[in-house]
Amino acid sequence: MDLTKLNFKHVYLKEVDSTNRYAIELLSKTNPNDGFCVFSDFQTEGRGQYGRSWESESGMNLLMSFVYKTQNKLSVQNPFVLNKLSSMAVWNVLGRYVDSERVKIKWPNDLLIDGKKIAGILIQNIFRGQEILFTVVGIGLNVNQVHFLNSNSVSSLKLELNKEIDRTEVLQDIHKELTRYMLPDSATINQIDSEYNSKLFRLNQYSKLRKSNDEIIEGIIRSVDKHGMLNILSGNKVLAFDFTSARIIV
Repeated sequence: MDLTKLNFKHVYLKEVDSTNRYAIELLSKTNPNDGFCVFSDFQTEGRGQYGRSWESESGMNLLMSFVYKTQNKLSVQNPFVLNKLSSMAVWNVLGRYVDSERVKIKWPNDLLIDGKKIAGILIQNIFRGQEILFTVVGIGLNVNQVHFLNSNSVSSLKLELNKEIDRTEVLQDIHKELTRYMLPDSATINQIDSEYNSKLFRLNQYSKLRKSNDEIIEGIIRSVDKHGMLNILSGNKVLAFDFTSARIIV
């Protein structure tokens, strides 16, 4: 990576336990600008949603965390909007590399190309009472890795385009789009629900969810509401699930 091309403040680490953890520790010591980024070639303890590990070969992908001040913008009542804003930012970037119709957001915050996972987002917030003071947006994006343990369910930009991708260029794009979304005006906030839902994986399709107690729920995915609840039509009832209680399996 040519770090001289980056036009935002950052910390680059050859290896780290977790870029999110490192960024949160920095917050306790400094007051970084919006969009400050920590990124690394390799994470020893990288985690995705539901505590799963993130498979990534050293130096092949992008493992990054961005810090934004959210004081006076968002209350604790609606933190899932941060997931939606971040997901849309990554969706926009991926749509510059492949046909955007192939890119979907899998609730709550995975990005898929033709049903194969290419990116994941993990958001951690710093609270003060009813305010979110800072949010740390951790993103893992498969760029140049071509061999995966679960090759049938995972992809990368190189696999999709059959060529090496400039990671610096992708990082610049992610930073630009994420900052545009994470520092929104009221119009952006108002339209984010419809934007997010229009890109939703398996929208209006019959799907299966596995609840935390392993119970399987079947129904048609209708939307994700402003609180981040997945709404599915099961029989003649609309059921709502948060991402700690259920996940989409089919």
